[in-house]
Amino acid sequence: MAAPEPVSKTAAAALCSTPAFAREMVAGGVAGVVAKTAVAPLDRVMLMRQIQLRGGGGGTLQTFRAIVQAQGARRLYSGLGITYVKRAPSVAVSLVAYDHMKALLKLPPRDHKPTGGK
Repeated sequence: MAAPEPVSKTAAAALCSTPAFAREMVAGGVAGVVAKTAVAPLDRVMLMRQIQLRGGGGGTLQTFRAIVQAQGARRLYSGLGITYVKRAPSVAVSLVAYDHMKALLKLPPRDHKPTGGK
């Protein structure tokens, strides 16, 4: 396997010249999409268990297997397109707002330990 080609100076300069706000928005959007994709199968199983008739259906693992056997593994991810349209901007704005409010209020990092005292 060949080593990856280094990033060109033009691409690196373009990335560095991109405003921090835009980089944070993209990072937040990607984080939201990745997180939703990771939990989509669990959400689908939860939904199916909620709408099953009383007294039937078995447990979570049985519901998962039934969906995959009857409808295929892709069914676990159905409906994600519209979820991405909603989720990516929502998480992006939340992340940027959090970072900017934290900077505005001058809050210390989470791992900050106060000095002095005991």
